[in-house]
Amino acid sequence: MSNLETPMNNGSSPDQNTTNLNSAPRGQVSRKLLLVAIIGISFSLRAPITSIGSLAGLIHDDLGVSNGFVGFITTLPLIAFAVCSPFISKVSDRLGIGKTMLAGLIAIVAGGALRSYTGIIGLLIGTALIGVGISVANVLIPSIVKLKFPDKIGLVTGIYITSMAIFASVGAGVSYPMAIAGVGWKFASLVWAGIAMLAIFAWLPQRKLGSHAQATAIHLKNKTSAPADADFVHDGHPDKSSDKRKSIWKSPLAWFITLFFGLQSLNFYSLTAWIPSILQGYGMTPEMAGYMALWFQLIGIPASFLIPILASRVKNQQIIVAGACLSYFMGLIMLILLHSTPAVVIALLLLSSGGAASFSWALVMLSLKSRDAEEAIKLSGMAQSVGYLLAAIGPTLCGVIFDSAGTWSLVLGLFLCITLGMAVTGILAAKREKLFH
Repeated sequence: MSNLETPMNNGSSPDQNTTNLNSAPRGQVSRKLLLVAIIGISFSLRAPITSIGSLAGLIHDDLGVSNGFVGFITTLPLIAFAVCSPFISKVSDRLGIGKTMLAGLIAIVAGGALRSYTGIIGLLIGTALIGVGISVANVLIPSIVKLKFPDKIGLVTGIYITSMAIFASVGAGVSYPMAIAGVGWKFASLVWAGIAMLAIFAWLPQRKLGSHAQATAIHLKNKTSAPADADFVHDGHPDKSSDKRKSIWKSPLAWFITLFFGLQSLNFYSLTAWIPSILQGYGMTPEMAGYMALWFQLIGIPASFLIPILASRVKNQQIIVAGACLSYFMGLIMLILLHSTPAVVIALLLLSSGGAASFSWALVMLSLKSRDAEEAIKLSGMAQSVGYLLAAIGPTLCGVIFDSAGTWSLVLGLFLCITLGMAVTGILAAKREKLFH
C-alpha cells in the first residue's frame, strides 16, 4: 500500500465510521487523489495576484486609471484575506470543508471573469472576489493537511507551498509576454481563472468532506465512544472538551504564531513590491531590476519545499526560526552595504530563502501546533487575518517612508527591525508545544 493511501478501517463500528473524518461518506477516498486536488488548488492561489502586477501598465493604459488605482488593485486581495480569514472556520462548520472549498474556487473563477471583461467596477469587484476565494483555500488547506495527512504534514505542506510558489512565478513571468503577443491583458488575466476551473474539477470528489465540528455533533447525538483517530483523540485520550473550546484568540502560542506570520508577510510583500525600485535607486537598469525581481521569486522555492519536511522531523524548532531570520538579516545587510550585481544576487538569494523558510515554517506550524482540524482552521484564520492586514499596510508604508526620507536605507532598516521581531516571536512560538495546556 502506498504511504499516501488512507489505511483501511480496522473493525470500527458503523457509528464510528460515520464520524471518522478520515473516511469519506461512501467509502475510503484515495489520499493520492486528494493530494492532486491540493496541488491543483495551489496553482490558483498566487498567479491571479502576481499576474496583475505584471499587467499593471497595460491595465493603466487601457482603462485610463491612475497608478494609485492600479496599486490598490494589487493590495485589494490582501485586504480580502485579512477581512475574510476569521470567518471561514464558521462557514466551514456550517457547510463542511468540502463545500466551503468548492465555493472558494468558484469565487476565484467568477472573480477572474468579472475583473477581465466588466470595466473598472468589475475590476474592483472581481479582484475582491478573487481575494475572498483565495482566502478560503489559504485557511482551509492547513486543516485539510492536518485532517487527512496527519502522518505526512511536512511533506504535503512542502508540496503545496512549492506548487504555489512555482505558479506565482509563472503568473508574474508569463502574463505580460502573453498579453503583448496578441491576446491582450484581459485574456492573459482570465487564463488564471481557467486554472481555477481545472482545480474545481479536481476538488469535486472531495466536496462531501465534512468538518471536525460536524463530526463531533454527530458523535454526541449518537452517544457513541469517540473513534481512535487524530480528530477525536489527544495524547491517547478522547477529547472531552471539543464541544466547549477555548477561544483561539486567548492562546499565547496562537499570538506568537500570528505575529510571526504577520511580520514575515509584512517583510515579504513589501520587498516584493519595492525591490525593483530599490535596485533602480542603486543604479541598476529597469530591465536588470526586473530580472532580479524574478530571481527573488524563484530562488526561494527549494526552501519552500524543504523547510516543512525539516520542521516535521526536528524537535528543536528554534534552529529553523533562527536560521531563517539570520538569512533574512544577512541579506538585508548586504543589500544596504553592497550594490554590485554579484552582491545583489547573493543578497536576494539570502532574502528569498529566508522569506520562503519563514512562510513555510509558519504555515506548517498551523497544522503541527494544533491538536485537530477544527483548531487548525481557527488558528489559520487568526494568523492569516492579522498577517495579511500587516502585509497590506507594508508596501504603502514603505512608499511613504521613502517619499519622506528620500533614501531606501531607512526602509531597509525598518525591514531589519521587523526581522528582529520575527526572531523573537518565532522563538517564543517554537518553545511551546500546544495552543492550550
